[in-house]
Amino acid sequence: VLANWTSRNFTEYDMVILEGLNQLPETLTRRLKHFMDFGGGALIIPGDQIVPPQYQNLFQNFSMGDLVERRGEPGNTDQFLTLKDVQWDHPIFEGLFEEKQQLNPIETYAGYRIKTAQNADNLIQLSDRSPLLIQAALSKGTSFFLTAPLLPAWSQLPTKGFVVPLVYRIIYYAGTRKILDRQEVLNGNLFQQEFTNLEAPFDFQVASSRSAEVKLNPRFRGSTVFLEFRDTELPGNYQLRHNGEPISIISVNPWKEESEMRFFSTSDIEAALPRAHVFKGTENIAEQVQKSRFGKELWKYFLIIAFILLLVEMALARTGSKKEFAESVKAESL
Repeated sequence: VLANWTSRNFTEYDMVILEGLNQLPETLTRRLKHFMDFGGGALIIPGDQIVPPQYQNLFQNFSMGDLVERRGEPGNTDQFLTLKDVQWDHPIFEGLFEEKQQLNPIETYAGYRIKTAQNADNLIQLSDRSPLLIQAALSKGTSFFLTAPLLPAWSQLPTKGFVVPLVYRIIYYAGTRKILDRQEVLNGNLFQQEFTNLEAPFDFQVASSRSAEVKLNPRFRGSTVFLEFRDTELPGNYQLRHNGEPISIISVNPWKEESEMRFFSTSDIEAALPRAHVFKGTENIAEQVQKSRFGKELWKYFLIIAFILLLVEMALARTGSKKEFAESVKAESL
């Protein structure tokens, strides 16, 4: 629940969650709309005794549609609706279920029936084709609306394990949009971005977890500030800061060509690099590299030759000694 909203500065947040509110004053609706116009995200979970005209005003301002009526009776478990269709290609559902198209039965006993606007999306629909989760975009921001309160008397949602990761995905998806949709640039390319309505003093930096903080010199054109960042050799996420506060995130990505796996045959490599040495296998790779740099070691061959010569010498010496002995015996006999 957004407590003490009148004393809070919404611009300090990336995401606002309204949970269990029955009344939505006009001032709160206007501030939320302004917050979303500048990229903020909102998740609205209604209370169990809402004031219909105030919620209708919210729907119209957020381009969600129209509040029609309440359906079902809270606490009456004899009649219920179940989940029917899910917009599986939406990022908030990626990896959320082990097997798509096979949802565990989740009963909803009551809720608020909404006639969705043309530009809004029904991310989850119930078995009667009415929406359970709605998304609507507004300027740079986005909002989500759950048509049933998170109360056991209204549905089984509070007791299901997928609700917590689903809410987390919604917060991450809607909250990160406030940082100007995250800019992207490839390694080595120049990054440029302009900002408006920034307050003096002007002190801009770029920071990342892999490099030191870098100061940026802005250029001005009226109330518009132009920033450039050139040191994009290392991939990663870089944070643009103004007076220590983040105002944008730069995602520096490597070129996709660096990740393309292309395999060449030995003949192709030898044709392209005539002086290259191609290793036939990966066994004893260190030994092969050493041989390619220094050539083969010949001491083994010289040692074998020396051993052979030693054997020959020993054989000749033995043969010579036998001959001398035979001649000496013959001479004595004479």
